Amino acid sequence: DVVASGVYVDKTLLVRDLLSKVPGSVTLFCRPRRFGKSLAMRMLQCFFEAPVEGYVDNRRHLFENLSVWNAGEEYRAEQGAHPVIYLSLGSVHGATWDESRDLIAQLVAAEYVRHAYLYEHDGLLAFERPLFERLASASASPVELASSLTRLAAQLKRFHGSKTVILIDVYDRPITEGHLNGY
Repeated sequence: DVVASGVYVDKTLLVRDLLSKVPGSVTLFCRPRRFGKSLAMRMLQCFFEAPVEGYVDNRRHLFENLSVWNAGEEYRAEQGAHPVIYLSLGSVHGATWDESRDLIAQLVAAEYVRHAYLYEHDGLLAFERPLFERLASASASPVELASSLTRLAAQLKRFHGSKTVILIDVYDRPITEGHLNGY
C-alpha cells in the first residue's frame, strides 16, 4: 500500500488563461504575500522557455498530462516556444538608490549570463557584444542598464524567432525600499 504524503494542486490552467488574453498584453499579479505568485512565475518560466542545448533544459515532460496539456493543441504548441527573461527583485534591499540600482544591475547581469548562448553562438551583432559584456559583468552605466531588458528581449527574439516573455517577480520591492529609505 502506498500512502500519499502530500497534495498536488494543478495550477497550469493559469497558462491557458494568460494565452487567452489579448496578444501582447501585460498581466500584473496583485495578490497578498505568501499567495503563490513566485511559484506561478517559475511555472510560467518553465512552461514558456525555449530549450537551448547546454543552457536551458527541455521541460515539456513537466507539463504532459496536466490541465494545460489537456486544454488543447494551441496551448501545447506554446510550451517551450519562447525565450524568457526572469527577474526577481526580492533581494533589492538597498539603503540608498545607488545601492538598489547596483543590486538590480547584478540581477540583470545574472540574467545576461543565463543567456550567454547569445554571445557564444553568434546571436549578437558585432556592435552589441561590448554592451552585452558590460551588462553581463554588472559594469554598464545607469543609462545602459535602463534599456537592458528591452535590448535583451530584442536579441532573444531575433535569435529564437519568437516573442520574448518577460517575468518580473517582486516588482514592488525597489519602490517599497525607496519609500522606506527616503529615496
